[in-house]
Amino acid sequence: MHLHRLISLAVALVAPAAHAQPDLLAGQTVPIRSIDPGDDDFADLEPLIPLIGDARVVQLGEQTHGDGAAFLAKARLVRFLHERMGFDVIVWESGMFDCRVVDERLRAREPTMEAHAHGVFGIWRFSAQVRPLLDYIAESHTTDRPIATAGMDTQFTSDHGTGEWAKRVRAHFDDAGAPLSPDADAALRFFAAGSNAGRAVIDGEIESDTKRGLEALAMDAAASRPARVARHGELEAEFFARVIDDMREWVRFAESNVRGAPLNNIRDARMGDNLAWLADEYFSGRRLIVWEATMHAVHRASEIETGLPFTYDGIVTAGERARETLGDALFTVGFTAARGRAARLGMNPVALDPPAEGSLEAAALATGRRFLWIDFRSAPAGHPLRTRLVARPLGYAPMIAVWPDQMDAMLYTEEMFPSTTGPMHAATDRLRDDAFDND
Repeated sequence: MHLHRLISLAVALVAPAAHAQPDLLAGQTVPIRSIDPGDDDFADLEPLIPLIGDARVVQLGEQTHGDGAAFLAKARLVRFLHERMGFDVIVWESGMFDCRVVDERLRAREPTMEAHAHGVFGIWRFSAQVRPLLDYIAESHTTDRPIATAGMDTQFTSDHGTGEWAKRVRAHFDDAGAPLSPDADAALRFFAAGSNAGRAVIDGEIESDTKRGLEALAMDAAASRPARVARHGELEAEFFARVIDDMREWVRFAESNVRGAPLNNIRDARMGDNLAWLADEYFSGRRLIVWEATMHAVHRASEIETGLPFTYDGIVTAGERARETLGDALFTVGFTAARGRAARLGMNPVALDPPAEGSLEAAALATGRRFLWIDFRSAPAGHPLRTRLVARPLGYAPMIAVWPDQMDAMLYTEEMFPSTTGPMHAATDRLRDDAFDND
């Protein structure tokens, strides 16, 4: 039996009887005219300004890392947030250290693909649906409103990230006249080996001596903080302390996966802490956009009923962790679709099943709109959206939750198509909603 049908049957066992709810979306939708990133007539997106309000951080999720239509919609939203609402930092679900190198390369006007190769995951870097955004970010550096690039992940997301990290950490200490202990020095020499060291981390093959060296490096960073602050400033000293801790957490996370007991909380908790620090300290006074999987962005994952053999009990996401610090300054957007296909680059497309009766996707499909912003945050108490509903923003599996407790809005596209390395879409007319112009 098809996997999605197994999932649907599982959800049916735990879901309340589903009936058509014509008023499910009443008063909470904004029709969207286009998901074409080249469409810079933002009249259709202007109603989002009061809905997003004064949020300093907007998280843009995605269902599977293979959602071409969602990628295009996100790219257009980034342009809108930059040009209309003053957001000027993009934070990728990619390495915190590596993405700072990307930013340096972009500011030096290095070509788009070469610059982003220093840290942005290939699932996005090589996607034709993300490329317009990467070009837009690069072009922003020729204007007086450049978009800064950052990352929040503990991982190193370029082939040479570990080697560059070792070189720069050593220079950071040396420039401050801060000594390194023998164990810390040995650890830096190991990671200076570059991609082979990175592979050793991923494979869980880091020797105990190197792990001890990382602990020594963290202690050296704490002991030398006054000297490092005096030489480099508070933010730079803290950045290097954080990326040293990121390496320690990456090793711990990778080893837990190799042992067959993945501890995603290690990675997510650290990403959430990094995001909050970026928002409150490193980019203080600026507005940030986060590009990530929706699973990392939701606010209360443990309350989502999956209907699957696994649950999210005990899961702490980056969004939940960051929200502890940022509160309502964090605005989270999920994405969903009613039909079509999805696939990561290089993988076979998977067809979406028809939406379940009574689900959020079925209600959106019934509107006849190709694209909709469904606003949860502004839904009043007692609104049908604030009840347990079936929706599938997480891997297209129908799950049950009070979705306004998980995110602040959801962007619906009627048709999903895979992420590809080819053209944005074979039929560009599918990127616009003709009915919008006929209103």
